[in-house]
Amino acid sequence: MRARNIIGCTLLMVSSMTVPLVANEQYAASAPKPTLSELAYGDHDRQVLDFWKAPSDKPTPLVFVIHGGGWMGGSKERLNRFVDAPALLKEGISVVAINYRYIRNAQNLKPPVQAPLHDAARALQFVRSKAAEWNIDKERIAIAVQTLAKKIREDLKNETPLFIGILNGSFIFAGDLMRAYGTTCEVSFIKLASYDKTASTGKVRQLLGIYEDLTDRTVVVLEDIIDTGATLQKIYDILDDAPLKKLKMATLFFKPSVFKKELHIDYVGMEIPDEFIVGYGMDYDGQGRNLPEIYKLSN
Repeated sequence: MRARNIIGCTLLMVSSMTVPLVANEQYAASAPKPTLSELAYGDHDRQVLDFWKAPSDKPTPLVFVIHGGGWMGGSKERLNRFVDAPALLKEGISVVAINYRYIRNAQNLKPPVQAPLHDAARALQFVRSKAAEWNIDKERIAIAVQTLAKKIREDLKNETPLFIGILNGSFIFAGDLMRAYGTTCEVSFIKLASYDKTASTGKVRQLLGIYEDLTDRTVVVLEDIIDTGATLQKIYDILDDAPLKKLKMATLFFKPSVFKKELHIDYVGMEIPDEFIVGYGMDYDGQGRNLPEIYKLSN
């Protein structure tokens, strides 16, 4: 499996291919010397990373590489199999490559794959803590949420909107938007489900309903992501008979290429391709919601 962060500050790549461990691997001759090497982000000897700093007067995007090996082998020194580091640096994009604990290093965990997944998140947090020192731009998600909050606040001034987050995916987005909104509002949640692992089933189930009195209320529905529009249609159906004053739809991510409904979306944080993403509240089969960044998964 490969996962790529699509929000500008990081790119994560993981191969599902099983690659045997080779001791004392070296970077290819084409790979430049790291600016910083063998930096520890944890206590295990596999929890280390290398950093290449792109020359720039402004904070740079960052490509964050997790080597392939199916969590069972490989090393960060195989960087050139995944990215062209010289080309990235030339374009003003910094690079990080990490090692992580293999599954065999974590037999005490159930399932053992928690170890490399935890290491990926921990390494990202470490890199984010170095953002100012390493001249890395880590603010793209925050900017998108703040921009949405500002637009909604401007449109709904002198009102007290009720934000309704769609669980489970929107809970982090909803919390961040609430903080960025900065004025009087209320929040509630409804739980809907339409995904089976990485595929949208097209069938939406309501698992938790709305209990607030919606009479003459301005409601803003918060979605983490809108793709086919099946969940959006269900929301419109649920609220169709409610005596609302206004109904607004906001989503952090939108996949216009697969959107199949003629339904209105008032606020869009970012448009993205039709690729499955995980992190920042969104999951892969229940895992990954707590990842601080957002990744693209592919087979």
